[in-house]
Amino acid sequence: MQVFYIIIDSRDFSKLSRITQTCEWQLHSKYTKIFNKIQNNDLILFCKESHHSWDVILKLKEKQILKIKNDDESEFRERSKTLSLKFQNKKYLSKYLNSYDVPNLSKLKPGVYFFKNISSVKKQKKLKEVKRGIPKKIFSVVKHTKRDVKKVRDLKLHYLDKCQICKYCLILENGKRHSEVHHLRPIGNELGNDDFDNMIVVCPNHHKAFDFSVLRLDMSGSKVIDLDEKEIVKIKFKNNHKLSKENITYQYYRRIV
Repeated sequence: MQVFYIIIDSRDFSKLSRITQTCEWQLHSKYTKIFNKIQNNDLILFCKESHHSWDVILKLKEKQILKIKNDDESEFRERSKTLSLKFQNKKYLSKYLNSYDVPNLSKLKPGVYFFKNISSVKKQKKLKEVKRGIPKKIFSVVKHTKRDVKKVRDLKLHYLDKCQICKYCLILENGKRHSEVHHLRPIGNELGNDDFDNMIVVCPNHHKAFDFSVLRLDMSGSKVIDLDEKEIVKIKFKNNHKLSKENITYQYYRRIV
């Protein structure tokens, strides 16, 4: 199996959102050379221009060249050729999302690119356990981002440590409640902050799912959706807690690859 990827021009973003229903994508004739290399059952990864990870992953069912008739049929012009890719109905985003990493993906120009060949038979290495002694302790200096702990604590208290998604509250052995706060735009390298409009209260399970972009909020900020943009549940908000449109948009397009 071969793996190819397509970077989508911003003018075609709306077409990409419908590809899982139409199961077809058309290319310009200038990509004929690489189009000829694509075979049935090859994996095609789609990414929007300037984005950091894959939006759709599909497997090719068949391909064909469509000829559009001109008024002058005696001379066929290159721009009248349409390269058509037809895909299987099954989506592969959740299965392969973290399998293919392209450095500087967000800086690539729109087009069709070859990624690599994948061998159908993978050699399995025998797992050998190497026993070691008790791990040694080392001294290290770590640089941390200064947090606004009070705002995090206040938001948890506002929801009584109940997850905004499933309403679950983790009770520890000592009787204390435990909840976590997820930042839509992560702090640190991604320049997020500890403001209420960037945080939601969640249980540990949902926190991990959001951190790895397995779950996210839709563009309205009111629904939790999965990798295939299927609605899972509506998120609950109490009075005086509202997310910013900027942070909602950021987490919607954010992916961990």
